[in-house]
Amino acid sequence: VFQRRKDGSHDFYSNWTEYPIGFRSFLYQLIIREFWLGNRNLHTFTTAQSHIYHTNYSWTMERATYATFSIGSEAENFVCLGGYSSDAGDSMTYHNGSQFTTQNADNDAHSGDS
Repeated sequence: VFQRRKDGSHDFYSNWTEYPIGFRSFLYQLIIREFWLGNRNLHTFTTAQSHIYHTNYSWTMERATYATFSIGSEAENFVCLGGYSSDAGDSMTYHNGSQFTTQNADNDAHSGDS
């Protein structure tokens, strides 16, 4: 699991400095409520075949397999690469080849807000 968004306790509209190392928010300093594992960790972990599991709003677990899913290095602006090969619903292909963008480091091809 590299991201958990549950209750809005952390503002994911973060800057370039936070995303490479990751961040989290706690409930009573004991339970991690929301987090981002960090782009550097994702780059390290995505060197082999990746399975992406997610829970939808109906609490149904789904799995998508990305044979070539990886996150590039920081020098590559953590470019997202993937090869979708499942039928669970594909929300990543649109981002294939896109560089990671934050509010203070606009690296995508879109004009305006990051």
